[in-house]
Amino acid sequence: PWWNMTNEEQDDADILGCDEDSWDSQIHLYTSFYWEDLINAGVKSCATKLGYDIQSWDLQLNPPSSAFTLFDDLSNNEKEGAICMGYSEFTWDFYQWEGVAYTFTWQDLRDDGVKDCAEDLGYTQKSWDTGIGLPASFDQFFNELDSDEKKGAICLGYSESTWDGGYPFACVFD
Repeated sequence: PWWNMTNEEQDDADILGCDEDSWDSQIHLYTSFYWEDLINAGVKSCATKLGYDIQSWDLQLNPPSSAFTLFDDLSNNEKEGAICMGYSEFTWDFYQWEGVAYTFTWQDLRDDGVKDCAEDLGYTQKSWDTGIGLPASFDQFFNELDSDEKKGAICLGYSESTWDGGYPFACVFD
């Protein structure tokens, strides 16, 4: 949580466009919460809409079917729960496939702005779908990306540290 971060970590988060509210609402944070923490964060009802209860959340026993379902196949109630917990359609599907965005085809990126994010990184349909002619950003560290490429990386759910070698998450940007 934000309150547990050093000033330097908070400054780094600020560079990524995060403030205390957006940082603490992130899905990467909720996954480390216990059920009681969800209550305190005001998102227990969101998790309940997804079919979670204290045992499936805290003990990871018998997770609900939503945990294995792509966004389009969720019920309306489950979609509301996912959105309430900070997921977009893209990030829900992204995390359902263990953070491997590149398992999605160019067509899968749809018109919700995610394709624009990939284009900001220099991807084309051919480079995204085939891995041939990858953009220079593919082999660069985050601090080597230009401002458009950083925007694209953040939009796809990466932070500086996750771009440089981990799984993505990002603050909520409007």
